[in-house]
Amino acid sequence: MRLDYSSHNSTASRSSSLADSRIHGRRSRKELPVVCQLPFEPAQCRILSPKKFYTSFLTAYLRGAHLWLFLSHRRRHHVLLLKVGPIDPPLRLPMACPRGLSRRALPCLLQVGRLLRGEPREAAASCCRRRTHSSSSPQKQLETKSETVHQKQICQIVLDHFEKQYSKELGEAWNSVRKVLTAPQCWQYGVLLNKFSFSSKVENDLRLKGYHLLFPETSSCFHQSFKCYISSTPGRFPAQRYRAGKLKEYYLLNVASLLAVLALEIKNGEKVLDLCAAPGGKSIATLHCAWPGLLHSNEYDHLRAQWLRKTLESFIPESLMHIVTLSQLDGREMGDMKPETFDKVLVDAPCSNDRSWLFSSDIQQATLQLAQRKALSAVQLQLLRSAIKALRPGGSLVYSTCTLSKGENSDVITEILNSCSDVLPEDMGALANVASQEFVLASGVQQHELLVLPEKGRAWGPMYISKLKKI
Repeated sequence: MRLDYSSHNSTASRSSSLADSRIHGRRSRKELPVVCQLPFEPAQCRILSPKKFYTSFLTAYLRGAHLWLFLSHRRRHHVLLLKVGPIDPPLRLPMACPRGLSRRALPCLLQVGRLLRGEPREAAASCCRRRTHSSSSPQKQLETKSETVHQKQICQIVLDHFEKQYSKELGEAWNSVRKVLTAPQCWQYGVLLNKFSFSSKVENDLRLKGYHLLFPETSSCFHQSFKCYISSTPGRFPAQRYRAGKLKEYYLLNVASLLAVLALEIKNGEKVLDLCAAPGGKSIATLHCAWPGLLHSNEYDHLRAQWLRKTLESFIPESLMHIVTLSQLDGREMGDMKPETFDKVLVDAPCSNDRSWLFSSDIQQATLQLAQRKALSAVQLQLLRSAIKALRPGGSLVYSTCTLSKGENSDVITEILNSCSDVLPEDMGALANVASQEFVLASGVQQHELLVLPEKGRAWGPMYISKLKKI
C-alpha cells in the first residue's frame, strides 16, 4: 500500500503535538544532533502493511525538520527526536521492531537505521528504490535486483576476522576465494528443474541463454530425472513467485549444496532424515534423486519452518506429500525420539554463513556473531550425535556447512570420530572425481571430506561436506 500522506492539520499535526507532549514528559529522550538530510522523497516510497511481533512496535513520523521515533514495548513508551532536514508534506512510516522483524518490514526499518547512523544520501536511498520497482516490468525488476545485490556493502569487521583466520587455514587459496566472496557481481546460481512440473519452454530458454547441465545425464552420480542447469557467466535466472496451490517449475540455488544430497546416494524406498531442512532445497533435491519410502524434513526455527513448508508446497505435488513428514523439533533431541529409524541422514548444520556474514548491515550484530562463533561447533556436535542415534546400523550420514571455518568443519568431524565408536569415515573419492569437473575442490582434505572453494567463473560454495557410516 502507498504511504498515507496527511495534511498539516490532521493526523500528522496531532502526532506532532503528541510528540511534543511526550518529549517534554518524564519519558522523554535527549534530542539527537543533525546527522544528515532526509535521504528520500515521499513520492518514491512504497511499503507494505506492518506486522505485529511480541507487542513491540516502532513508528516514525516525519514532520518539518524532525523525525519522531515512537517505540513501544511492554507498555513502556519511548520517544526519540532526530533532526533530518525539511520535508513537506508530513510523512508517516509504520514498521516492525527488530525483535521480531518481518522480511517485508525490514527495508522500512533500514531507512531509519541508515538515518541514525548518518550514512550518505545515496546509501540510504537504495533501500527505497528496492521497494519502488515492484510495479515495473519483470525485466526492470530483475535489473534493479541485480544492481541492488552489486551495491551490497562489505562489513569490514567480518572481513578482517575472515582475513586473519582463513589466510592461515587456506593459505594462498584465500586470495582467490576472497575476491569472489567480496564481489556479489561474480556470484553464480544454478537452476534445478522441477520434474513434478516440468516445462520444456524453461529448459529451452536456459539453453538459449547459454546454460548447460551441471553434469552429463550419463554420470553415475545423477539420475536421469535430476536436471540442474548452470552458466559459466555470473548472474541469476529470474525467480518464480510463490503461488498457493501451484507448483513452481524450477528452483534457484548454489549448486554446491547439491553435492551433499548426491553424497548420500539415496535409493528408492529408503527412509531419509533432513535434520535442518530449511529453506528446503536439499529436501527437494532428495525427491529428485530417488523415491524414498519416507522423507522427514525437520526445522526447529519457527519462521524457517514456515519457509520450508512453503518451499515444499511449491515443488511437491499433493499426491506425493504422503511420503513427506514435516516437523519442528529440536534436532538435538531427534535421536532420542526416533532411535535407529533412518537409512540416510543429512545434517546441513547451522553455521557462520560466510557469504551472508560478509555483508552484515548491523555492525553490532556482526560483532556479536563473531564473538559467539566458537559456540556454533558445540551445537553442531550435538546435532551430529543426535543424528547418529537416529541412524540405523549400516546407514550413512552426511554433514555439511556453508562456511570455510575449520573449527566448524573438519574439527567437528574429527571430534565425532574420536568420541563415537559406532561411526567410521566413508570415502567420497568417486564423487570428488566427478565434482572436480565443475567445482574447485580444496587440496589437503581427507578422503571422507570435500571443501568447495568459490573461484571466478566457478563461483560455487563455500561448501563443506563429510560422510560417515554407522556400524
